[in-house]
Amino acid sequence: MVVLLVMGITNDFDFFYLGLMFMVGAVGSVIDGVERLYKNEKRKLSLLDFGLAAVYVIVGLTLYL
Repeated sequence: MVVLLVMGITNDFDFFYLGLMFMVGAVGSVIDGVERLYKNEKRKLSLLDFGLAAVYVIVGLTLYL
């Protein structure tokens, strides 16, 4: 993700790379949420991960468009 951030800033602040960075963050949050559900941890924490992933997807899509 750091590489995508640096590429986005150095390529005249290209929003494609920044949007891609948020999408990668969304995938990571979904994986964390599924892992918490699999380990039977608190359901609130997994819902928090899924909510954060939704925010990442929304921000990523707005940077793409």
